[in-house]
Amino acid sequence: MDESPLAFAQRWRRDLHAAISRGETHSEQPTTAAEFVKKLSLELNDRARDLPAYERQKSKAAPKPKFAFKRSAAHPLPASDNATPPPPPPPPASTRPAAAHASGGGGGAPADALTLANQSRAHLSRADLPNRRTSLTDSKTPRDNSDSQCLALIALSECVVDLLEPTATEGEDGSGTRSALTSTTSSSSYAAIYLSDLRDSLVLLPENARQGSVLVQNCSRCVFVLGGHQIRIHDSEDCSFFLAAGSQPIIERCRELVFGPYPSSLLLESNSLTNRFDAVQDFDDPFATSSRPSQNWRLATEADRASLDEALARYFSTGTARGGADGGQAVREGLLQSVLGRV
Repeated sequence: MDESPLAFAQRWRRDLHAAISRGETHSEQPTTAAEFVKKLSLELNDRARDLPAYERQKSKAAPKPKFAFKRSAAHPLPASDNATPPPPPPPPASTRPAAAHASGGGGGAPADALTLANQSRAHLSRADLPNRRTSLTDSKTPRDNSDSQCLALIALSECVVDLLEPTATEGEDGSGTRSALTSTTSSSSYAAIYLSDLRDSLVLLPENARQGSVLVQNCSRCVFVLGGHQIRIHDSEDCSFFLAAGSQPIIERCRELVFGPYPSSLLLESNSLTNRFDAVQDFDDPFATSSRPSQNWRLATEADRASLDEALARYFSTGTARGGADGGQAVREGLLQSVLGRV
């Protein structure tokens, strides 16, 4: 019986590592080793079409070991007092987001990104976005939310972030009410969106015409409504994503994720575009299939989608004005309880 793709990949790697080990210990003649390496190469070429795209890409990305026998080591020269010390090892993956925040990078976001960061129990709207041109030139130029800008949401806890387009009856600061869920204005779009270290929050973003890139990392217990062409999610858990996705979403080191379509009531001119929200690629389970799905994510049920639609309908119909502290807090808490508790 032929080997399955998974069994072949595992056996092939073991054989390659064994060949390298024998070469390093001089336990095999050069001609024998060369023939074995050639055999491995032919096997890989023959089976490449059976391997998932992820495995082939991983093999291309990994540095290819150069097979060679070691010569006898020469006597090393005395170390110079002025020798440059080796660079320190990179920090563990779990500490990298925090280091990015300390340097203002926001998980890779550019310094001039429109950034909302380090807030708790807040109701944030488009009016809270910084004015990039004003901050850089100290001018009175109106806010520029063009598609050349990047958006970064960093270290937010128990927040509602509503950056959807305002309707004709609603102000830029969220005052007034949305008479319907569907907006009649043109959609804002961002070149890239960075979402990092969010907890217990709801994020409402434009569908972005399924353009631009989205990077989500180190988030938990959140609901995201957003769109983009390339969507990557790292080191996150217990989150729901309602997406307008132009390509396959990619997840890595994640668990308990839920994926559903961008709410139809919020779609603008892009509602006829293909949405690939359900074609998730899990880099931790590349051999998952429809008959054996990944354990790290699932599709949203009809009940999940209905709960979100109902919560958003109440939110828009009762008004999104933050008004006084009490009114704004009540709106935020009610929405978070409704969405996070049921989706």
